[in-house]
Amino acid sequence: MNNNNNNKIWYFGYFISLLLIVIIGFSDFPNNINIWLSIIILGIFGTSLSKLLKQKLIDLGVDSKRNICDERFVAIVEKTGNITNIITLFLLGIALCIFFGLGYKIPAIIVGVIIAIQPLVAFCVSSMIEKKI
Repeated sequence: MNNNNNNKIWYFGYFISLLLIVIIGFSDFPNNINIWLSIIILGIFGTSLSKLLKQKLIDLGVDSKRNICDERFVAIVEKTGNITNIITLFLLGIALCIFFGLGYKIPAIIVGVIIAIQPLVAFCVSSMIEKKI
């Protein structure tokens, strides 16, 4: 099987994920089924995405290895991660407010705990990476 057909299989994973999202949106399954379908969606989507990105890096060949080690690329990745982290925390804060507003106390508490422990997680991860480098 050549790479082109292999890539088509992973694009089919995107289609299956989208199809499952539509099924969840338009069906009246119990919450437990919706949770399991969501986990399946995340697994299929994540696998498809990672396989396609890996194939793109392989297709780039030797030049990609040189670009990955470039200091500019590393700086861009670091800044992107920091900005993404800030946006994610902001969105979690909005979700927290919405959950409280709708009276969903348990989900609001869970999101609040995630927001509260995020700086600790960031500190621990940065310490581990610092020790490895």
